[in-house]
Amino acid sequence: DNTNHHIGELGFGSGLNLLTVWDEFERETFNGTSHLHFISVEKYPFTKEMLKQALYHWPMFEDKAQRLIKLWPGPVKGVHRLHLSARVSLTIYIEDVSDALDQIDTQIDSWFLDGFSPSKNPDMWSIEVIKRIANLSHDQTRLATFTVAGSVRKALTDSGFECFKREGFGRKRHRLEAIYKGDKEPESQNSTSPVIIGSGIAGASLYYSAKRYGLSPEIIADDLQFKKAASGNPAAFVKPRLDLQDRPESRFFLSSYLFANNFYGDDEIFKKGADPIFSHGIIQIAKDDKEMARFKKLFDNQPLSIEELSPHDKGVYFGNAPIIDPKILCEGLLGDIKNAKILKIKKSGETWQALDKDGDVIASSNILILACGAGVRDIEWDDSAQSIAEYLSLRFSRGQLSWGRMEGIPPKAQSYGGYVIPIESKLLLGATHDRLDGGDPYELREESDEANLTGAREFINEAIELDNEEGRASIRVTQASTLPLAAQIDQGLWIMSGLGSRGFSFAPLLAEDIIMQIIGGPNVLTPKQRAKFNLKL
Repeated sequence: DNTNHHIGELGFGSGLNLLTVWDEFERETFNGTSHLHFISVEKYPFTKEMLKQALYHWPMFEDKAQRLIKLWPGPVKGVHRLHLSARVSLTIYIEDVSDALDQIDTQIDSWFLDGFSPSKNPDMWSIEVIKRIANLSHDQTRLATFTVAGSVRKALTDSGFECFKREGFGRKRHRLEAIYKGDKEPESQNSTSPVIIGSGIAGASLYYSAKRYGLSPEIIADDLQFKKAASGNPAAFVKPRLDLQDRPESRFFLSSYLFANNFYGDDEIFKKGADPIFSHGIIQIAKDDKEMARFKKLFDNQPLSIEELSPHDKGVYFGNAPIIDPKILCEGLLGDIKNAKILKIKKSGETWQALDKDGDVIASSNILILACGAGVRDIEWDDSAQSIAEYLSLRFSRGQLSWGRMEGIPPKAQSYGGYVIPIESKLLLGATHDRLDGGDPYELREESDEANLTGAREFINEAIELDNEEGRASIRVTQASTLPLAAQIDQGLWIMSGLGSRGFSFAPLLAEDIIMQIIGGPNVLTPKQRAKFNLKL
């Protein structure tokens, strides 16, 4: 049918359950538009090499296994979303089973329980875990496991399941099936399509995610605003923000980086257009000895695989971090755009309306998402004198890029607070962090060029000079917390903003989670992470 199906699993292992279900799902529902969400928990994940060795013995799944291995996060703690195909997604929790089950907010239609017996893996079979499974089930949820231990059957029965002992497979004499007999009906899934304001990386990510899950979003953007926005820069890079502590936001920094990296490198998304990735690899330069010592501590924690994060004599090296062309990227994600400058939003009954300068309604929907960066400064909320930006206490700063040149182009992009990105025979230098001072924030300033040049010379090469090609200036948006804002402001009214200088790292995963909340799909942010990125009024 055309509904989404949610399968939960305790113990991902080598992923054979996933590959089998994925294969069956695509053969049985080839002409449908339903989406399979496979949600798994694994405390001790395989490395990519271990996964490759394990799945080598299952040649019938070779293509699917290669896709899984390519996207696999490895032992990076937290929750990760992997898009395996257009209609199959894996959401995997790399952590303790009890913590993971507490974070899942979606009803599960079918369960695969752990393949090991309770005596070998008691944590997976505690009564607390079984009760959490029941809490996430509805009156049509089915369950399967190879173990038929009496303690398991009793725990399931006590938690509301009816158990059936069945004939086993291979060396397993028996297996267990169960069906939940509680009185919870399956939750309805929302199919309302949103109106999205903004066509930069935030709007483009939201648009693409909504389309992926069968919605028909409408996107409104002001051409002039996009030409000024940071998403119109000639280049940008994607790298994680590193944190020595294991906190909800720290895990988001890593999972959003891995998700964005897979997203931008997905040949299926950009197969009809130009490749948005210039190159890979970014050197993060330690600005002083204290920062170098901090980087060394990070390696002891090894938050990412050695392919993603390795030592460098200047600091650290992000080996797979992509350098992207924002324009090609956004155009590759977007469909038709309605060109209009929205100056007011208002609610009429359950419907949100977006109005232009003449008060004409440009678009309306029960769901409206603001993803227009600095454009929120111009949008008034209903008939109040307050703009959305004022209501949310957003902050704005000016960033100017400059073009430089030197003898001998550095082989990799380098970051040091500012950055240098080689593009053909030139260098993109950036970016300043200037307070808005009442002047035209988009006007180019000589002192900003000099500031970019000074930083590049100090950390990269004394021989760098300014090129005569004009740079560009744009406005970045932040919160006081420096964390992004992805939240529902009012019933049906959402915002994604405050991305600062990391929009290309944060936007794809934040967009995915907003769309999940709208349609009732599996969360890709934990409740604690959502609280961090919610309103701080």
